Amino acid sequence: MANKRVHEIAKAHGVPSKDLLDALQADGHDVSTASSSVDEAVAARSIKAHASGGAPSSEAKKPAAAPARPVRPAAPGTGAPARPQRPVRPPAPGQRPAAPA
Repeated sequence: MANKRVHEIAKAHGVPSKDLLDALQADGHDVSTASSSVDEAVAARSIKAHASGGAPSSEAKKPAAAPARPVRPAAPGTGAPARPQRPVRPPAPGQRPAAPA
């Protein structure tokens, strides 16, 4: 078969690109991104080998997220300080100074 991009093969097989990348890397293939090219038959073998439980999905690897802390609005007048202005750089020799804004 022909070489195709990892993301194209993943889309055709209905699996996330990240899972296919992980499966290919686990099988020793030199792929680094979803735009890497790989033989379609090689990718299909990796999908079948890892779909039977060889590698966990990317969702299973992630730890459970801690509940988000509620955002409390700031009291009036206690907002963040104004952003400091950039220092004014003098004009280069031979240039006119910029007009004030």
